[in-house]
Amino acid sequence: MCRKPVEMLKLVAISLIGIGLALSIFSSFQTVASSDVSSFGAFLIVGPDGKRFQGFFSSIQAAINQAENGSCIYISPNIYYEHVVVNKTISLIGEDVLTTMIDGYSAGTIVTITADNVTIAAFTIQNSGWGWYKNGIYVYRADNCRIEGNLLLSNCHNIRLNCSRDSQVLGNVVDGDGYGIRLINSFNCTAIGNNVSNCIGGVHLQNATSCTVKRNRFTQNSQGVRLYSPCLYNKIMANTVYNNTYHGMIERMPPN
Repeated sequence: MCRKPVEMLKLVAISLIGIGLALSIFSSFQTVASSDVSSFGAFLIVGPDGKRFQGFFSSIQAAINQAENGSCIYISPNIYYEHVVVNKTISLIGEDVLTTMIDGYSAGTIVTITADNVTIAAFTIQNSGWGWYKNGIYVYRADNCRIEGNLLLSNCHNIRLNCSRDSQVLGNVVDGDGYGIRLINSFNCTAIGNNVSNCIGGVHLQNATSCTVKRNRFTQNSQGVRLYSPCLYNKIMANTVYNNTYHGMIERMPPN
């Protein structure tokens, strides 16, 4: 499995989240030499057999299209104006969360994941535009995906999982506009150690079963935690929920 340098992810946790997230979230990441991804526009692809290929690509999507299933793609710092579709099992890792940006230029969903076992880590993902089908990161009918250590800005749905099983949303920072984290029609998914502020909702669960929402920080949103029935056997614990406009936690029941 492909990993991002521990040092960078610790910096994300300390400088952006600032709430004492357990650094053990990032402890499984192995060090990748920074010289491997230091050139602008030069991506490093590590194949499932461990072989490395470093080259220039016209876009992140072009690198995904070339990579084999099971590969890891390390993305060098830049602003990438594109809409990415991850339709194979890969890991996309940004070199620096503050300078490796994918910008949707207000034209729709920025990262769509439709394959199992995908990792997206250490990006700024911004400007999906406003609209019900516009997302920062959208996981659709894909299982065991990992969304970790990203910064999301100005998206309608910042992180949305729909029909996903066993996926994880870990240590992300969401600031501003739309909805923070949404777990819809999903089973055994987790949202741990995220910081969501200035959104319509911190986390929304809808038809979610056996999901865990733990050690997150939901502040200055319209709603902190919202459950839309039916939601069964979910665990919501040890979160910091304060200074939200309307509700800290609310369950919306369907009309009779």
